[in-house]
Amino acid sequence: IAVSIRSGTNTFRGTSYYNHRAANLSSNLFENKVRGIPKEDLYHYNPGFTFGGPVRLPKYDGRNKTFFFYAFEGLKSGIPVSSGERAPTDLERAGDFSQSGVTIYDPLNTVGGVPQPFPGNRIPANRLDPVAVNLLQYMVRPNSTPDAQLNNFFALKNSRFDTYTSGITRVDHNFGANHRFFARYGHNGRRETRAKSDREEAALTAGYHHRWNNVLSADLTSTFSPTLLSSARVGWTRHRRLDISGAEDMGGFDPA
Repeated sequence: IAVSIRSGTNTFRGTSYYNHRAANLSSNLFENKVRGIPKEDLYHYNPGFTFGGPVRLPKYDGRNKTFFFYAFEGLKSGIPVSSGERAPTDLERAGDFSQSGVTIYDPLNTVGGVPQPFPGNRIPANRLDPVAVNLLQYMVRPNSTPDAQLNNFFALKNSRFDTYTSGITRVDHNFGANHRFFARYGHNGRRETRAKSDREEAALTAGYHHRWNNVLSADLTSTFSPTLLSSARVGWTRHRRLDISGAEDMGGFDPA
């Protein structure tokens, strides 16, 4: 992708904008209306501005020679995440899969090396792992009749939230008619609070997502003759990412 950033001019100029989508003016999602799920957080606030001109300091007048340009954009949003999932029924939690439409095989009962189904498609209580049984308390329970994909759980309040800022600066300097230089630095950062899907804090696999990007580049373009040009460019890019689950953030829980 080729990116070109506007440079400043001999006149100070700027622009600004703001996009506002209020939560109280946003309708509920269609799929939520169908399932009777209350309206979730849905909003979008997006400010931004640009400003550029000549570099003018107490003892330096950069008109016709040195210019700057800066652009900023921010974003704060709430976006509903409507998704269904298959939650274990009360019978399945007790090891009874006789009504689940699947066959459960016993790895300790084999014939010719082939595992055999549990009798009645039921796992005996003494075969249930105590850690797995304890983990069940953190799993959601069905709250809807199964849909065509057999999803029987739909989170009632399930938005994710984003805070994002981005800024970029460019400085141009003309050493003369034949030598022009520019440098550019950009930075953006994002914090996303992911949808919790009605999970308890101690069992959240979702949580916080952080992302930072930095980019720096410089270019010197020289004209030596009508047929000979030189362009020397250097660039540096860094991306950092951090994901923290809700359970990790609060220390998790003892599965035993």
